[in-house]
Amino acid sequence: MNKTKAFIRVIAGTLALTLVVFVSFGLLTNGSSDNGRSSMSCRTHIFGSSSNCIDRECLICHTIVEATAPHQFVVEEEVPASCEHSGYVSYKCAACQYTAEQYSAPKEEHVFVNGICSHCGELAEETRIQTFSADVVDMNGYPFYIANETKLDKGKSMVLEFSIESLDNYDNIKSNNRALKLCGHTTIGKLWRHELNEKGKSWSVLNDIKINGSAIANGYNLMLPYKKGEAYKMEMIPSDKSGNKYNWKFYKNNVLQDSSENIDYEPFYGIYMYGFNFHMKINNLRVYSRDRNLKPFGYGNGTSEYCCTIRNESAKNKVASVSTKKTFKISGTNAIVKDSSMKYNNSGNSFEILPSESDLKIHLVTDEFSNMKLGELIHMNFKIYPVKTKASQKYRELEMQNFSGNIIDYGFPVEQWSNISFDTRLTTKNRVKGVEITIHDKQENSFIISDITFDKNVIPLDNILGGAKLIQLPSSLSTSQMESYVMVTPEKKVLVIDGGYPDDAEKLHKQLVRLGGVVDGWFISHYHSDHVGALVSILNQYRDITIKNLCYDFNVSDEILEKYGDNSNHYVNDIEQAIAATRVRIDNIITPHRGDKFTFGSVTVKTLNDAYFGPGNNMGNDSSIVYKVETPGEDVLFLADICLRANEYLNDDYFASEIKNCRIVQLAHHGQSGVPDSFYDYIDEIVVALYCAPGWLFDCQTDDGFATGPWATMHTRQEMREHGVRYNFSFKYGQVELK
Repeated sequence: MNKTKAFIRVIAGTLALTLVVFVSFGLLTNGSSDNGRSSMSCRTHIFGSSSNCIDRECLICHTIVEATAPHQFVVEEEVPASCEHSGYVSYKCAACQYTAEQYSAPKEEHVFVNGICSHCGELAEETRIQTFSADVVDMNGYPFYIANETKLDKGKSMVLEFSIESLDNYDNIKSNNRALKLCGHTTIGKLWRHELNEKGKSWSVLNDIKINGSAIANGYNLMLPYKKGEAYKMEMIPSDKSGNKYNWKFYKNNVLQDSSENIDYEPFYGIYMYGFNFHMKINNLRVYSRDRNLKPFGYGNGTSEYCCTIRNESAKNKVASVSTKKTFKISGTNAIVKDSSMKYNNSGNSFEILPSESDLKIHLVTDEFSNMKLGELIHMNFKIYPVKTKASQKYRELEMQNFSGNIIDYGFPVEQWSNISFDTRLTTKNRVKGVEITIHDKQENSFIISDITFDKNVIPLDNILGGAKLIQLPSSLSTSQMESYVMVTPEKKVLVIDGGYPDDAEKLHKQLVRLGGVVDGWFISHYHSDHVGALVSILNQYRDITIKNLCYDFNVSDEILEKYGDNSNHYVNDIEQAIAATRVRIDNIITPHRGDKFTFGSVTVKTLNDAYFGPGNNMGNDSSIVYKVETPGEDVLFLADICLRANEYLNDDYFASEIKNCRIVQLAHHGQSGVPDSFYDYIDEIVVALYCAPGWLFDCQTDDGFATGPWATMHTRQEMREHGVRYNFSFKYGQVELK
């Protein structure tokens, strides 16, 4: 018994000694530190990095040891400043691979030539291209010209080009009258002329302005026998950033004939074409200008008599060009209506509206309506010209509503003509059939309505997709721009385009559950969070959604992503991890390529381009895949966030031909700073414009008021008017459904 007690005492003593040792060395603890790390300490720290130029953390006890040496930076890349980005030098530490950038020069200004930056291809916000045809009869020495209502400001450019369709009674007239001269007229009456002579070529000028080192007093003696089918172009473009100097160039059939450099700026009004005693038809008369007030005029004998008929035949105005011109009358409620046809150089149908209250109604009437049925659908076109209410004002809201209270359009640039195109129904006022428009405008200042036409080329929204349904989901965060579309085919197949931010996942999930919880095709455009974030969240958070076909392409190397990517780079890995964790709920994962077709009953989705991953300051957006969705009704074009790279795709015949007939278009990059304006010219007719934009972005709204923000949405809205768009949809009024 005594031996047993002694043994127990020895064991107990050994355990006690062991406990003391463990506690003293920190190998046994009774809790964790406040930050969740072990409070254990160790004699020799073990670090994950051997670099002493960064703070290091022990892998055992988590002790932080501060850096004891500076970084060993070496220059990795030197990037000069450009109009796309600031100049900077990037460095990398040779020891720890830490990277840093030092800005060396501020971002430079764009160098706009003809409204397009010659360095990066950026389109000037106010650039506009107009196309006209003209039937010029017996000019008698008075000009047909393109002119501004105000002088062309310093630093802006102008280009005139045209080709001659026919030329009659030209060879029979006297040689000294056989001329058509391109001229520029300044406020001080100087005439800059550029003409080509049968005997040679020369610049000519009056008032002793020297061109190419010489002054020619009598420019009228320099004649040119213009010929049918030939094309001519004249350019006036700033030669320096100050706008004090200009370069002039003259082309014939795209061949430079003559030029003059560094001409002093004068307050310039327009480019003139003088001619004498012949009949000429001009087509493809195109005006490129960074001034919105350009328009063609033609004078006959120095009075209001016109020598030519002018038609706007731009691709942007195809809808208006087929309208039937009738004589209209306008009556107003809470407004005075004045006929202003002569004042605004129109051939009729021009009225000045002077509101007496902020809410007014106008009734448009023509004799043609009396033979039509009450309630009949018609397509209306007219132009509106809002007058400024204050000197600094750039836009007026002028909200227009149809007979049923639906918004037609609003938000127009002041002192500039804007096209209005919409479908409506005939109503009556005092038993007279007409078109009723309600207008709300806080300024209560005058505006002009002109060039009123109508036709029966109606494109109603009901059944515009031939039985399919497209849902444009607004952001769950009212202040955010994002892209999320759900389409249901006539066969009840469910398709999703992008999906939005992670915060948009709940709303999208509820929509998909209501539709049965099965997505037949989910198409992702690019890796940005406002497009793919919702999909990642749905895969991670919900277990009741099945995806039959998931199409996306994030196949970009880490090197390219690090060099040209942005703060959404992590979604390239996030989507892979989410798919790996939920692979059982995804049947097929597809990398879409140019030319791929995916058929879902009567609806087909086409991939129009490959994803792009490479050099560029906007690779994330320009990696967008453009999808075309063909429905039993109209085709829908989803441009996602594609930007300048879209113009390169236009050189691809497949891409260009596929977008041509899409009359419903999701506008690039939420309707602002996306593709250049010229991109939309390749589409025959845009009827519906979809803006993935909240109200503040759609209206460019800031604390300073309507249309005061720096975004380009108001510019895009004006461009869509030039294209004859009838319906505009943004997030401003919530969820949109097209059927």
